[in-house]
Amino acid sequence: MTATSGRAGEAAEPCDGSRAGPRGKSSRAWFVVKLALGGAIVGWLAASGRLDPEVFAALGDRAPFLALVVAAQASAAALQIFRWWVLARALELPIGLGEAFRASIVGCGANIVAPGGLGLEGARLVHFRRGMLGRIPELVSTFALDRVLGLLALLVLAFASVIALGGTVLGESARTLQVIGAALVVAGVAALFVLTGASPLVAPTWLRTRRAWRETAGALARYRRRAPALAVGLLVSIASHVFNAIAAWGALIALGVAGELLGVLAATPLVVLAKALPIVPAGLGIAEGVAAELYPALGLAAGAEAQILLRATYTVLFGTGALAMIACRARSAGADAHRRSGPTPSHGAVARRDPQEKSLVET
Repeated sequence: MTATSGRAGEAAEPCDGSRAGPRGKSSRAWFVVKLALGGAIVGWLAASGRLDPEVFAALGDRAPFLALVVAAQASAAALQIFRWWVLARALELPIGLGEAFRASIVGCGANIVAPGGLGLEGARLVHFRRGMLGRIPELVSTFALDRVLGLLALLVLAFASVIALGGTVLGESARTLQVIGAALVVAGVAALFVLTGASPLVAPTWLRTRRAWRETAGALARYRRRAPALAVGLLVSIASHVFNAIAAWGALIALGVAGELLGVLAATPLVVLAKALPIVPAGLGIAEGVAAELYPALGLAAGAEAQILLRATYTVLFGTGALAMIACRARSAGADAHRRSGPTPSHGAVARRDPQEKSLVET
């Protein structure tokens, strides 16, 4: 057997699963367990009456409203991608806006099954790491700050919504919720300050000694001198979450359920946070459960049903988009490889040219 065939055989052996590493098997088993847990929560919501499958029958008459849901979800995702690109360009990372969109759409598709929304960062890291040799800590710092800005925007939106709702909807708990909201916003601003300036000071000693942490903390500290990028990122984050609320409001309309947009705005931050918990893939069951309990408190109904509809439209939109991007990337890579190899002359053609070249040399 040649060396080439030996390597091919070694690469092909794990495909049957017989020689897969224990870590890979454990990860797959753990994913199946998490997915089953999410499905069990959804089943429990249906069995307990918190989720009514008959509500989806209204979709037949209100299917055009799904266009509003899809457009709002696409707009929210586009703004999130733009926010991350602004943060990346603030550190002068060589990332184009089009390339950021292509990599991020694949990440949005990965988020369909990834817990905690980690598929987005994973897809970006895989896509850009080859062109970021020596700058990986800076790339990771954009992920961390992107998350913090998104969280801070959620807190600001929730606080503003609670103030707008007031006692007319929230009753006696309005003042308490407003105080809690204000405290969370202050905590979010403090977290942003720590991340962009004081992170080396609050980190434990064992972490400060690691080179990767020092370089990442140094990259985050550079954002202190890039306040405009942070301001733009925060405003874009708030707009993105507003579009998420519009998508949820459109889902209620598509299901034939009346609901105030302001109430959906107040509920959206907690539902989004529930989806971001790294417990089950894409917060399956957890987001539905939170919405089922939170929506009635805000004068809304069909919270779990709306989340299932949003999950379905997101899966179709970004699952299709991710597959299309992967197919385009594979086709482009194949074309580049063919172009680099170029046409190679056959041995016969070379042999036929040799006598001519020899006579020219002799002349």
